[in-house]
Amino acid sequence: MSTTIGFIAIEGNQLSSLAEIFSRFQLIDTNKDLHLNSWAEASKIIEQEYLEPNDFSQRRVVWFQNNWTIIEDHSLLLCTDTEALQKNALEGRLCIYSFLSQSTSNSHGFWHFTPTVSRTFFIEDGETIENTGTPLPQEANLNINEDLYYDDIIELAATLGIDYYAAEQLKQFTVKQLINNAELNSQIEQIKNEQKSIQVAKKPWWKFW
Repeated sequence: MSTTIGFIAIEGNQLSSLAEIFSRFQLIDTNKDLHLNSWAEASKIIEQEYLEPNDFSQRRVVWFQNNWTIIEDHSLLLCTDTEALQKNALEGRLCIYSFLSQSTSNSHGFWHFTPTVSRTFFIEDGETIENTGTPLPQEANLNINEDLYYDDIIELAATLGIDYYAAEQLKQFTVKQLINNAELNSQIEQIKNEQKSIQVAKKPWWKFW
């Protein structure tokens, strides 16, 4: 069974700044927030988004705990968007951590951005793709190799004061309903057209349709 998790942690209460934060990911806040009162409700939204993704819109569950604003991202699209993460850190003067773990692809990642610091490690298919910046003291017990696992990512977050599973005890969650901006839609359409061209090019000679 696959174990997948992705989330972004931003220092401080940033709930009132989410539209601006998401705009740097090329997403538009529709101002149609849903407010949930339990982790069970939040988990249903997270699972629905993970199992039934939409190329042109998304719902992200957000909450605040222990002086961190947490943005859930099981899509793994936002938490790996280093350009947007760094832009948020620089323009918003923010301290940001981003975490990823997916067991089926043996992929695990960690990103840390402030206006002056960046630190990254990313493992894909058990291979270390990137390991840059000065490791944090909280990484001291990590072996950044093919043996890294889901629990290691969760524990790293916890040592930074970000306890993802403590959210199960919370009573306030916000679901941000987001749509792509025009530029992102154009990029997606271009990718789809390129994929169609590749599929046509690979069509066997005996296929006339």
